[in-house]
Amino acid sequence: ARFNRRNQRPAVFFDRDGVLNPEVEGMIRRHEQFTLLPGARDAVRRVNASDYLAVVVTNQPIIAKGFATLDDLAGIHAAMETLLGQHDDDAQASGGGAYMDRIYFCPHHPERGFEGERIEYKIDCECRKPGTGMIERAGRELGIDLTRSFIIGDRTTDIECGRRAGLTTVMVRTGAAGSDGKVDVTPDHVCDDVSQAVDWILSHNLAETTSR
Repeated sequence: ARFNRRNQRPAVFFDRDGVLNPEVEGMIRRHEQFTLLPGARDAVRRVNASDYLAVVVTNQPIIAKGFATLDDLAGIHAAMETLLGQHDDDAQASGGGAYMDRIYFCPHHPERGFEGERIEYKIDCECRKPGTGMIERAGRELGIDLTRSFIIGDRTTDIECGRRAGLTTVMVRTGAAGSDGKVDVTPDHVCDDVSQAVDWILSHNLAETTSR
């Protein structure tokens, strides 16, 4: 019922590194390196309890650069799902752990010159943010109403991706905190972290519902 295309639902799109988990120098390449930022599990849990789908959209050039394999990345995302799903006292009180409705990643990277790089992934694609390929795919596959959806990111490329896709954009001050400077773009809202961002999104939705 959650994915019935006749009943389109909004989504909260989460960037991964710097939003849900701390960034690691040289990028996360093994599942043992993955940890959640404080408040991330509860933030996703609150999205799960709302009308929104929870969806990860993440650029993962570790594949194209030859730093990790697709199996390695699958292990990293399994670690993320395990950590999100863990129960603590708050989870028990609210009915369980958190989960992602879907995880999308872009394995491509256009620049060449890395030792061990995978040439087949060295392309200029539509899915690498700020491209909107992952958002559009999620919209098709999950029946998402993009006009009522949000993206939470820590980089200007996340914000530009959301702007191009017609999402409401939220920048967090964790991770890169918008300092990458790759795109000249202004987010719709800025929050300290993913927990505060979800608070704002859910209160924003409540305000719209009340106004209607």
